[in-house]
Amino acid sequence: MNRRLSIKLFTLSLLFLIAGCKADVIYPDQEENGKIYDQKVELEYTRSLEFSVDSTFNIDNLSSVGTFEEDDEQYVYFLTNERIYIYATEDQKLKKIIPLYYEGPDATGPFSTFDGLAIVSTDSIFFLNSSTGTLSHLNDEGKLINKVDVGAFQSNGAFYGDFLMDIQRVDDFLMLPAYGFKTVDDYTTTFISLAYNMKQQTGLGVFHYPDLYNKAYWGYHSYLRWASVAYIPSKQQYFVNFPIDPRVYIYDDNFKLIGERYLGSVYFSAILPQSEDPERRFLAEGREVPENSAYFSKVSFFSGSLFHEDLGIYVRGTRIGKDKAAGKEKVTFSLIFADESLNKTGEYLIPDKYSFSVIFPTPEGLAFFSNEKYDWQENKIVFDVLRFKKTDGALQ
Repeated sequence: MNRRLSIKLFTLSLLFLIAGCKADVIYPDQEENGKIYDQKVELEYTRSLEFSVDSTFNIDNLSSVGTFEEDDEQYVYFLTNERIYIYATEDQKLKKIIPLYYEGPDATGPFSTFDGLAIVSTDSIFFLNSSTGTLSHLNDEGKLINKVDVGAFQSNGAFYGDFLMDIQRVDDFLMLPAYGFKTVDDYTTTFISLAYNMKQQTGLGVFHYPDLYNKAYWGYHSYLRWASVAYIPSKQQYFVNFPIDPRVYIYDDNFKLIGERYLGSVYFSAILPQSEDPERRFLAEGREVPENSAYFSKVSFFSGSLFHEDLGIYVRGTRIGKDKAAGKEKVTFSLIFADESLNKTGEYLIPDKYSFSVIFPTPEGLAFFSNEKYDWQENKIVFDVLRFKKTDGALQ
């Protein structure tokens, strides 16, 4: 072979190799533990929970759903229309309605749909205001115990709360969800959670974005920057989920990164950016740009997570974008299941009759808000409980 041709071919091969490695770094993808896995669990309908609500309850204005335990009983709470509704999960009896105040000495407002909530007990409630960046500690009457400006800890981002990305309580800490603005210089120095010590009333920014966010432009919408945290008590570890990254990042209880594990979906592969030019994030453009809306409509990503402590199951949410060219006429959602070592064990495509975001854990599985059974005229909301079961029998 001609020596000059040989050098050219070697150079071309090297360029392809470098390009291939770069693509792997920017857009991680693999079949194992994503499309290829050993299915061990599935969801099966077992019962329904029916909660009576009053005329002030507005399901369309719901901003937080969660559970807590008190006196060996599980309670579920709903935050809507500036009120916190607390019910006993087992018999669905209303325990308490706690008002939130917009003005006055106990004010926590103004309110938005992205406020966060954590209930330690019925007389110890923490409300995270996404508009003001304040964390209010309230009693069982909605009276203010104290208020902290947590926004002072996050200069290049903001705090928020959402259904599968809400405040997590870990011992004396509240893990407050945070996100970086589109225009941050370096995402790897931007934290996605504030570890707030309830006793000392101090905060520490923890869990930073992976470098993947610096490699390209991932669109205008903040949803692709909303990470989620789940704590695994038996391992004393945190599993951190980032929307654009199929890898789950593992931190120890000192907030040190100790590993990562690929955990993908059967419904989409590598998540591609809106633009390969990372500098585009510094442009002053918003949702009025058609390309931004088109990208967000089409892109699939990971959306929220939780850990079912009773059953030892990690749940990772996905949002599957619509792509008419590929036969996907609408946005859909799924839940990925994994064990405590992040081995994928199942995936559930959520049917239209259920709301993806309005989910909470029950002892045997997950409770999904039923769109079909909701009747505002009857002042009730209904959740269908789907229990986890092994493919060869029930988990419990």
